Amino acid sequence: MTRDMAKGAGAAAVRVLAGAAGMALMGTGVSLLLDVRDLTGVLAWLGAALLVHDVLIAPLVLLAGLALSRVGARGARGGVRGPVRGALLVAGALTAVALPPLLRPGAPANSSVLPLDYLRNWLLALAVTAAVTTALIVARRLAPRGVRRLVRRLRRCRLRARGGRGPSGTGAPESRGPSGDRR
Repeated sequence: MTRDMAKGAGAAAVRVLAGAAGMALMGTGVSLLLDVRDLTGVLAWLGAALLVHDVLIAPLVLLAGLALSRVGARGARGGVRGPVRGALLVAGALTAVALPPLLRPGAPANSSVLPLDYLRNWLLALAVTAAVTTALIVARRLAPRGVRRLVRRLRRCRLRARGGRGPSGTGAPESRGPSGDRR
């Protein structure tokens, strides 16, 4: 069995395991749904969540991606778009999780139900996301040559581990373009 065949078999096994785990989680969800007293309320909530996603969230994500690609076309390159897209994705997920407690009207009858300051914690999580994104962008801007050097060293070490062979496993060296990238 060749190395590529072994990788394909491993990937197939991972896909089967992931599919089995997904089916088990869906079965758990269905069994929990069958125990609900007010099934129509849950189904209405699920339908509303689907509508909010399709009518509000998905178009906003598409517009943000379009705006980022337009900004990128005008010169905001150098590793900015990827981290900003990731930050927007994290911010959207944080907002989706924090939205129910944030929109809950008034104080709860039981003070232990929502004991935390969710608005402050949500804003802190968004600030940490922005800070990590900014640090990543700054790090990419300040050390692009060092990162490229590190990647080249890692590739050389990988070649030595293969016995000086190229990526195909033959004695032929890797072909590189003018910028040092593999062709």
